[in-house]
Amino acid sequence: MAAAADALPVLSPKPSPAFVAATTYRRLELKYWATELQAAALLRLTKPHLELDPYCFKGAQRNVSLYLDTPTRTFYDAHLCSLPDRHKLRIRTYDEGANDGPAFLEVKRKVKAITAKCRVITSRTLARAVVQGQFDEALALAPDNTDLAEFVYLAQQYQVEPSLLIAADRLSLISADDGGQFRMTLDRDIRYQRPLGSHLQGFPGAWTPLDIWELNGDPSLMVMVEMKCAEYAPSWLAPVLSQLGLYRTSFSKYIASMTQDSLDTDVWAPLVNNGDGDW
Repeated sequence: MAAAADALPVLSPKPSPAFVAATTYRRLELKYWATELQAAALLRLTKPHLELDPYCFKGAQRNVSLYLDTPTRTFYDAHLCSLPDRHKLRIRTYDEGANDGPAFLEVKRKVKAITAKCRVITSRTLARAVVQGQFDEALALAPDNTDLAEFVYLAQQYQVEPSLLIAADRLSLISADDGGQFRMTLDRDIRYQRPLGSHLQGFPGAWTPLDIWELNGDPSLMVMVEMKCAEYAPSWLAPVLSQLGLYRTSFSKYIASMTQDSLDTDVWAPLVNNGDGDW
């Protein structure tokens, strides 16, 4: 554990607006499974290029995402069928137990290899109103917010409902030498639970661990590494991945958790390794 802590990059003095804009709306996503030793080495090798996200100054953040889907699970099925154009709707919160914290309403749309994401930061009161279908009330609180309008439009169009809550401990890093065009996250302790109404953070005793070893066939590969590139991968990345022996994979927390919750584990492999390298 001490070795991993020693490898952490220098702290960034404040959030980077350029980073937020660069990697949110249109990006290439790369995903890799890593062991704890590989994760520590990855932090060490990327230290000259990355710095901690300011929200991770005290370590990994616990995030909880409430995924929304249709009653017939249209978004889930779209992924299983590898449709080239598909959506996800989710509401993400941080700092478990902080009931007055912000909520992030997010729309992810994947078109072939490119992921587009729009996100609006709002109150948890407004987020719960959206979950409850109180769309007019939500829009009235932020009438000029186009990202909120997009979220509400899709929620209405698909008549979504709470589908699953998923939580993870996430360490986030951002690029320091290119205006924030690159982001890397390391996720651990991925868990899920079935939602109850519009509750955004779930209940402490109700979480089920995601059986990672059933997904990747190796019980030591417990860290999910995600990299988001605004335009293209930086030149220093390929040598690092090669040195560590990391290989790109396909993985979705939502798909894997939904599958574990509803199907036998022996069907996971074809569902999560469909070759498109994305969620």
